[in-house]
Amino acid sequence: MKVVTRLEDVPPAVAPIALTIGIFDGIHLGHQAIIKELHKLTRKTGTRVLLTFSNHPSEIFQPQSPTPLILSFEHRLHLLKLYGIDLVIALPFTREFSEQSYVECMEALRKKLPFQELVLGEGASFGKNREGDEERLKTLASQMGFKTHYLKKERHHKEMISSGMVRNFVQEGKLKKIKKYLGRPYSIWKLLEPNALKKENETLHSWSFETSQLCSLPSGVYGVDFEGEPDTLPAIAFIQNSQDLSGSLSTVTVYLESEPPNTPSVNLSFVEYLHPEIDPTLFQSTPQSILENLSAQPSLS
Repeated sequence: MKVVTRLEDVPPAVAPIALTIGIFDGIHLGHQAIIKELHKLTRKTGTRVLLTFSNHPSEIFQPQSPTPLILSFEHRLHLLKLYGIDLVIALPFTREFSEQSYVECMEALRKKLPFQELVLGEGASFGKNREGDEERLKTLASQMGFKTHYLKKERHHKEMISSGMVRNFVQEGKLKKIKKYLGRPYSIWKLLEPNALKKENETLHSWSFETSQLCSLPSGVYGVDFEGEPDTLPAIAFIQNSQDLSGSLSTVTVYLESEPPNTPSVNLSFVEYLHPEIDPTLFQSTPQSILENLSAQPSLS
């Protein structure tokens, strides 16, 4: 998968070219339906392109309280590659960009990327004041020579699937709901820095990291899968959330009983909630002992 951060760097693409535009935070089942449509329209020989932003528009429009993201930018790119996107155009969202009309956006994009198909979700609109709605964009498409495809919103039972709903479920710790909306468990993906894993004793290894500006599960203890390349190991994760002047901060401490794989990146999948928040330093032992200690601890809720 190719990633560019400027329209000037968009490489030549093999037709048919199918494009979608959006933040795609979470890459939930609705987003996945759009990606599947890109695959359908391009078949095996075309190019699937996603235009997104490296930062969330809320950082420009409400800088004091930007939207907490479900996925980091790096995690989003990792998943888009897995879902078969060929080219990601990841532009910085700026005040200047927000002032462009939808016509200016389309003209600038078509000069660098002569796409034939544009796939969007129902109700999607863009450009200054969100004037590029379905009716106007279809008119523009007929003038510029491309087709538009608007897909209906995906639903789980009667509930409409959206990134906002997934964020609510993450903050409430509803792991089963998140899995149904995403089609996969909630996870945190990170590159593994050298010497990030520490050997606590003969059997126990630990890994600690911080996340900021991300939507976080409630503080607590969770059963997780430590997914390396290629091995997956069961582990236990402690999440401790805090707030400072720069915003929300989450500290995640992971314990593994097995020797961790030598892997460049880790996807930490959250499988189940085990216990309310407990200081992880109280449990410098094996995961089995941690579980025994947890069962003996009174609920802190």
